[in-house]
Amino acid sequence: MATLVADELMGHSMQFRRGGGVYIGRPDGTRVYTPPEGHERIASLLDEWATYVHDASVDPLTRMALSHYQFEAIHPFHDGNGRTGRILNQLLLIESGLIEQPVLYLSGMINHRRRDYYERLLAVTAEDAWEPWLEFMLLAVRDGSHWSLERAVRVRAAFTTAAEEIDRVLPNGVSTKFVDVLFRNAYVTIRDVVEACGVTRQTASNWLHRLSDSGLMTELPSGRTKAFVNRPFLAALVED
Repeated sequence: MATLVADELMGHSMQFRRGGGVYIGRPDGTRVYTPPEGHERIASLLDEWATYVHDASVDPLTRMALSHYQFEAIHPFHDGNGRTGRILNQLLLIESGLIEQPVLYLSGMINHRRRDYYERLLAVTAEDAWEPWLEFMLLAVRDGSHWSLERAVRVRAAFTTAAEEIDRVLPNGVSTKFVDVLFRNAYVTIRDVVEACGVTRQTASNWLHRLSDSGLMTELPSGRTKAFVNRPFLAALVED
């Protein structure tokens, strides 16, 4: 599973580390941790990690926190270990049934407290300090859940605003899928609307340009393709 995620994330086939020389250090260059080396050793440790990840007898949040440390300690790839590990957190919670979609902003909470994150990771290795690490991760889940819920409420309000503006600007009616396609991403193209709504390119262009004129969308030329940014949706996602 970890290799498949890393392949998709990095855009090419990821191989386990071979050879030595890899270590984790402090900003001043001090070496504080050397991960295991050797293809066979890394593969064996990841097999053990995978067994633990799927052990339903362990509380899923505890399992996520402990398996995240294990994955980062194994450090199986030359690059992308942190990003891969954070995505695996989401997949574990989905598999456990705690969330249905990868909506928990756990990566943001970890990056926001990056120094504490690395200090707690290293403390597990150096001092067997599991409780502070578990506390850190559970608090990150709590705060990330609050952040995600708040954004969901904002997006719902933005969705309502957009639907009302579309009814005002396009009173003759549009495809019921039009509002949905505007909220798949923060931006949309004419082609996106054509494919989602089954309308002609001229109709899709007319809809988007009229919403741009009304101020709901912002047109951004991008080479031969014009992108239209959903301003209320983008604001709901990025504003603190």
